[in-house]
Amino acid sequence: MIIAVTDREHTIRPFTEQLRLIAEGRPDMVIIRDKNCSIDEFREFAAECRDICSEFDVDVCVNTYCQIAKELGIEKVQLPMQILSERKGKDDSILTGASVHSIQDAKDAEELGADWLVFGNVFETSCKVGKAGAGTDMLKEACESTSLPVYAIGGVTADNIRSVMRSGASGACIMSGLMMAERPSEVIDRLRRNSNRQSKISIL
Repeated sequence: MIIAVTDREHTIRPFTEQLRLIAEGRPDMVIIRDKNCSIDEFREFAAECRDICSEFDVDVCVNTYCQIAKELGIEKVQLPMQILSERKGKDDSILTGASVHSIQDAKDAEELGADWLVFGNVFETSCKVGKAGAGTDMLKEACESTSLPVYAIGGVTADNIRSVMRSGASGACIMSGLMMAERPSEVIDRLRRNSNRQSKISIL
């Protein structure tokens, strides 16, 4: 699976234009993410992203804000471990991804009822300058520590996605690689061709 992650602050062209081009490339899902705005602003932003993606029948997931996801009729959320751990019981009305950064996080997230994991950063990335990548060996260990599908994030490109998939990942999340792509649909095509593997468990 190829999952796009939004970043309004770093795009090669106006955000809505770039998102439309990404959606035209038919990623498996778009995670709607923006940590630098108010809740009300995020609600408007998420609705706009949902509407653009729906034109191309691309699934969407809301980062962090479960209530906004429900208000907008979005059935998937991506949560940091802190929010996942504070949640009281599993909400069967919504599918939940957990953002994990260690083997213990992966194990804990499964126990807390996550439906999938996003693990990273796997490689060095411009999104986290100076933070070394965990590497594919740790990604492999994370994949082996859980029965859930694991999606790699952080510096994943068409050139290294094969090593990600060989580590047992079910796919990858791409942010700057798509937000800064001149032709994002071509990037998605290359990622999909090079991954050459189906997700072990679909979250769609």
